[in-house]
Amino acid sequence: MSSRGGILVVVASLCAAGLAQPADPWFITSPVTVSTPMEVGDVIVASGGSLVVTGVPEPGFRVTGNLVAGGSGQIRLQGSVIRFMSRYHGQYALIAAENSSITVAGCDYRVPGAVQHGLVAIGQGVVSVRDTDFDAVQLVAAKTATLRAARLTGNFEVIIQDEAHVDLRDIPRTGGQGALWVWPEFPSGSVATYTPPLPGYIERWSFPPAGSTGIEQTCALKRCQVLLWPMLARPGCDLTLLDIPSENWVVVGFRVPSSQTIKGLQNGMSVEDEELSLTDRRVRLVRATIDTFNIYTQKKARVTVRDSTIGELLAMDQSTVLLRDVLVDGSGGYFGALDRSTIDAEDSTFTCDVQASGNATMSLHRSNLLPYPQDPTGAYTRYGAFDSARLLLDTSPVSTTAALGGRGLIAACWIAKPPKEPPAAGTVLTLRGTAVQYSLDSTVVPGLWRLEAMPVTGGPRTALGQGNGNIQNGALGTWTDADPASDYQLRTILIDALGRTLTGRLTIPRAEPLTMPSPSTVAHR
Repeated sequence: MSSRGGILVVVASLCAAGLAQPADPWFITSPVTVSTPMEVGDVIVASGGSLVVTGVPEPGFRVTGNLVAGGSGQIRLQGSVIRFMSRYHGQYALIAAENSSITVAGCDYRVPGAVQHGLVAIGQGVVSVRDTDFDAVQLVAAKTATLRAARLTGNFEVIIQDEAHVDLRDIPRTGGQGALWVWPEFPSGSVATYTPPLPGYIERWSFPPAGSTGIEQTCALKRCQVLLWPMLARPGCDLTLLDIPSENWVVVGFRVPSSQTIKGLQNGMSVEDEELSLTDRRVRLVRATIDTFNIYTQKKARVTVRDSTIGELLAMDQSTVLLRDVLVDGSGGYFGALDRSTIDAEDSTFTCDVQASGNATMSLHRSNLLPYPQDPTGAYTRYGAFDSARLLLDTSPVSTTAALGGRGLIAACWIAKPPKEPPAAGTVLTLRGTAVQYSLDSTVVPGLWRLEAMPVTGGPRTALGQGNGNIQNGALGTWTDADPASDYQLRTILIDALGRTLTGRLTIPRAEPLTMPSPSTVAHR
């Protein structure tokens, strides 16, 4: 798609097709063995239970949900075709929680939707993965969990949090068949100086770095192909990144749980000695080049990001993010709103996947959605809304591919040929444009729309037009007799069938007063 109009055709076709829903959860409290192809939804293996999937051929053990071991439950996937049917980033995962364990051995393990999917160890859980072929997945260890991975093929984003322990060996199993990158973190109270090695074949590497304090997590890596070196700097850390040449590939991510303004971050920045302008942590760059900065907002933080180029931004929990003149170039991942977060972006550009999930709301005003650089047609770069999330495209052209799931809603609005100034007394303006809402769920759409004008400085709102359902390239309303001394905001309000609103906004400046020549100028002439 290369125009705003493209959204209408593609999203409408998605709505017509509909989607199958996963089955009810399957609770396992005793030994279960699966040896033939099977489709399941959410699966929970509790204490006393075990699930062994062994020797399953194509089309495989297909999971449309989360596969979770809890308590002292056990999951073993061996010698089988495994397919997780996630449709958007982070939708489903394989999880070992509490004191459980998961083993994956000798499998063909894929995610046909080509979205982020994690094998996760949390609590005191243990995940062991060996001799298995993947496409691209995340390996995650958090709390005090343990994750071991050896002799794999594919691409692996390895994420270490809290006091977890990770051991990585012989990845990829076969030369040229993949690589990995490890996200260690520098927690609150830690002090460290860090110089990651150059990417490539790494015989041996370990974390935390020598001389550091306050870091409990560990990672040991042997005989692995490393693509890049990312890291996470948490609030309260004191981190010096030292002697990082431009030929390295380093990503620095920030979790932001408190309200603040971030500005001036620029991917590719190279400095001699500079401290980043972050109020809740100290990050010093000494003779360092940083390829990419990522931002992850949390809790109830209200965060403004201005005048920056970053690789990824994810809003989580109940955080609110305001973006003003920001480029998210996708070099660190994608642009997303999760959980119950809210994003409001103006005059920004996203050359990556754009995704709203959970109960999040994302409103993009006068922004551009473009493909990843490696996807020139936009066929594989997606913008979408899933679960109960909403995505508004307000005067924001798209060149990527729409995606919907669950009760997700995509809305779009724009005013064609907006007036240069408010209408004077006796002048009637007919405003034309589009106001549409799409969802796969019939309880969400059709909805309503209305157009109104209001002075920017405050004052009564004037209703200009309204309607039911969707309107495309039609008359939205008429506007007359505006206050000539006021700037106005035209507001396109879209209300879905659940009563939730999304609002597009467009400022119309007042007419400039005519300037009469002064008497002295006339006399001089």
